[in-house]
Amino acid sequence: MIRPPLISNMLVQGLNQLVLEKGQKPSQLYREANLPCEAMSQQGCLIPFHQEVQLLGIAANRLSMPTLGLKLASRQDIKCLGPLAAKVASQETVLSAITSFQENLHLSAEGVQIILTVSESNALFELQCKFPDIANNPMYQDHGIALVHMVLKTLCGESWRPRAVYLPHDEVEGLSHYCQHFNAPIAFNSNTLGIAFDPKTLHQPIPEDVKSLTTQLDTLVKDLQKQDFISLVKQVIGASLNSDHCNIDVIASVLGSSKRTIQRRLKDQDTSFQLLMDSVRSDQALPYMANPYYSLSDVASVLGYSQLSAFSRSFKRWFDISPQEWRRQNL
Repeated sequence: MIRPPLISNMLVQGLNQLVLEKGQKPSQLYREANLPCEAMSQQGCLIPFHQEVQLLGIAANRLSMPTLGLKLASRQDIKCLGPLAAKVASQETVLSAITSFQENLHLSAEGVQIILTVSESNALFELQCKFPDIANNPMYQDHGIALVHMVLKTLCGESWRPRAVYLPHDEVEGLSHYCQHFNAPIAFNSNTLGIAFDPKTLHQPIPEDVKSLTTQLDTLVKDLQKQDFISLVKQVIGASLNSDHCNIDVIASVLGSSKRTIQRRLKDQDTSFQLLMDSVRSDQALPYMANPYYSLSDVASVLGYSQLSAFSRSFKRWFDISPQEWRRQNL
């Protein structure tokens, strides 16, 4: 039996609230799309791609909202990319962030790739899906390109706007919604699903509040302030683990403290930053290892290792078995 393509349920974050605001029950829509409620309630769970697209279509019909893909994306931010978010946000320039997006998109959506074509006068960011029934679905097209627009706007700043947006599906009622959402000309019945923009944008630096991850982690810290100090530090490490900024200096800044104070407080509790990072990595390793969708290189990357060999050594130290042998025995 061929396994269906998978997508992260984080890419539909915000749908619950949208459905509830319209007086509907999300659980009923999940059942219609053959999605178990448990899979939708666990953050970062992988679900069948076809059923995610079906869910958006069911919701659009039930809520009488043909532009639901745009509406949902307008409520989302870069954190809906899951483990991919920190990798993209930690880059120095828009181009390096897009490159990271290209290389790691498979962590959030299987079978989808980004093609960036750059000339002297134009840049085209194209979204391609290798599954025709998904690629040709208007709801996938709307939500997919609206998410791309959100990511580019995050990386380029609020004043950024595209030159044009290309959608393969027919023009639909509510053209004004498209123009208002993208603030750009819309070309329906196009041969591509993409966004055109000024290539000079690619050389811009990423805004500091995005690159530093501070904005993303501040809310987390406020929500966790009542936890004990060790648990708090571990939670912040876990949220930033797969970025280039997961180090004691950044974590101290997020917690509103100094590196020396963090080190002293951890030492008083017979631990250290490195020991906590190691503990977080070992805790997060097995859920990824247990899902065959993720390659060993993917798992190493998500846990913040630049080399698979370094992850393999750590895994054997944690569990007294190599990751390859663990998968042979457990999958």
